[in-house]
Amino acid sequence: MANQGAILNSSATSTAMITLKSADYKLFMVKEATAMEFGVVKLVLEDTADSVIPLPNVSSSVLGRVIHNCEKSLRLHSILPLSAVPHLFERAAELILDDENDESIVELVKAADYLDIKVLLAFLMPSFRSRFGLGDDKGVQYVYTEDVEAQLLE
Repeated sequence: MANQGAILNSSATSTAMITLKSADYKLFMVKEATAMEFGVVKLVLEDTADSVIPLPNVSSSVLGRVIHNCEKSLRLHSILPLSAVPHLFERAAELILDDENDESIVELVKAADYLDIKVLLAFLMPSFRSRFGLGDDKGVQYVYTEDVEAQLLE
């Protein structure tokens, strides 16, 4: 069962919090505004009043990074609109991804795609495409599949 002692806070200052449970049963307290960027979480919250939302396809290590990077991209979006300086967003994502190995980046994008976090995908995908030589397909929605993962990790 869930390890009730393993609650990780994404922020101590927000009043409205949502609890997310990773595949390995770790609990994350996340600001409601951040959690509502997760399409999967938003759908669950519309259908139920559960206090803990399970995310069985995302490990705690990946979920922690997804939450962290989603919060970063939301902060950046609140300061500057993406249309104002797209190269700034791409550079910020490159700096974040520079510290990650290829497998970690694939896990991060795979989780963001599964969780349907459009703001995070928009933030990461230009650098992701550049790093893996996927070209520029702006306007085409990213869909992560096992075939894509196999190609990236070859």
